[in-house]
Amino acid sequence: MGTAQAQELLSEDAIAQQLQTIPDWLRDGDVLLCTYELTDFVEAIAFVNTLVEPAESLGHHPDLAIAYNRVTLLLTTHDAGGLTSLDFALAEAMPRPPPRKPVSPDLIYSSTRLGKPKSFFESPAVLGFQKMTCPNLNA
Repeated sequence: MGTAQAQELLSEDAIAQQLQTIPDWLRDGDVLLCTYELTDFVEAIAFVNTLVEPAESLGHHPDLAIAYNRVTLLLTTHDAGGLTSLDFALAEAMPRPPPRKPVSPDLIYSSTRLGKPKSFFESPAVLGFQKMTCPNLNA
């Protein structure tokens, strides 16, 4: 199941309007992000497991970063090269973790400090860790 249709990029006005419907999410360029600090690693992984069904039903999947008790969800429509209605639909469909203080997106990356990465995984600093490469995957 999922969405097979090509998605059109949203205008700046449409993005601003849609952001009003997802108050827990922030925008950083062409990415919507939401980072939460959970109690511990077990709770963080349990939360990540709740993301599977809504992502699969929409056929749109978040980029994820897990750092012990922090889970960051990043949404963008890679095929379209930016934000589409599908990103906002998935943000709205995502379950909310237990109330905790949201973590600043500056802990992930700052597009003004580091330069906007081409993708989340190309960021030189992801949640404070240096970029790592996997030789077996790059072969």
